[in-house]
Amino acid sequence: MRMWESPMKTLKLLAAAAVMTLAAQPLAANPDSKDARFRLAAAASDTAMVNRLMEDGISVDTANAYGRTALMMAVEDGRQEMAGMLISRGANINRRSANGLTPLALAAGSGHAGLVAMLISRGADPQQATRAGRNALMISARFGQIEALGELIKVTDELERTDRKGRTALILAAAEGFAPAVEKLAKSGANVDARDKSGATALMIAADRNHLAVVRKLLELGADPLLEDSEGDTAYEIARQNGHYRIFKLLQQAGRIS
Repeated sequence: MRMWESPMKTLKLLAAAAVMTLAAQPLAANPDSKDARFRLAAAASDTAMVNRLMEDGISVDTANAYGRTALMMAVEDGRQEMAGMLISRGANINRRSANGLTPLALAAGSGHAGLVAMLISRGADPQQATRAGRNALMISARFGQIEALGELIKVTDELERTDRKGRTALILAAAEGFAPAVEKLAKSGANVDARDKSGATALMIAADRNHLAVVRKLLELGADPLLEDSEGDTAYEIARQNGHYRIFKLLQQAGRIS
């Protein structure tokens, strides 16, 4: 029985909050410090407080213990006007947090498509990757953020870029059960039969995780149900081993397997 990595079982926003980092708790050791108040004010879009603290000498890029800046916090909370103001005041648009997240990656994972477009127009680099090797496109795909994904597809020709596990954006979307994201990527030119480092395709991983809608969509998009992974198993065999009967029958019919 296979399991590539534990599937996310929480709602998208909870999943995003968890993976986007522990730093979703924005204040570091001293919540009363000027630095901490500055970041909190940015997250709350308190323009007057942000301006006042900057006039008092606060650096626009001051970060907490997780490497999170005011811009990152504003972006994650969807504060587009505040984000634009911070950038105009000199905030580093491509700065990374401790785990490699940029403001663009945070906007992408949180589904703020307008912010994604604005950040790109202001110079954000869509190819910067996290420690896991995932860029903003891959993050938006993994969280099923269709509108943000669409903005990022417009500015990349690297749909087959992989993370440290060899997974493409399409594989990441399939692994988390997001059929619309899988379809959008495939119709934009992504390879539906791309393999990760274990030899697994999106179809195999979706079959393993019991994502029926994704399996059905991948088959509609032309995914090959007869490909084998590094252990010699097809998606059909993986579904059978895991007791996913509906997927097993669907793949059996698609592969004309008796």
